[in-house]
Amino acid sequence: MSLLDEARAKSHRLWIDAWGDRLAYCLECAGEYIDADKLMIDGVEHCPHCKSDYGKTYYYCEAHGSPDDDCER
Repeated sequence: MSLLDEARAKSHRLWIDAWGDRLAYCLECAGEYIDADKLMIDGVEHCPHCKSDYGKTYYYCEAHGSPDDDCER
């Protein structure tokens, strides 16, 4: 396997892992986190970095797996 093929395979594996973990970024501090790391305070989701409940944007839409800017909460 060539170096380019190896790099593509690694990038694809990282993308699949990030999609599966529901990687997102905080709209307040732009810190990245996955759903498993979110903080729940009084039933409201908060960023684990800045503790804001402002919201997040997912990098990859759960419905179809591609980058999608409309996947906001």
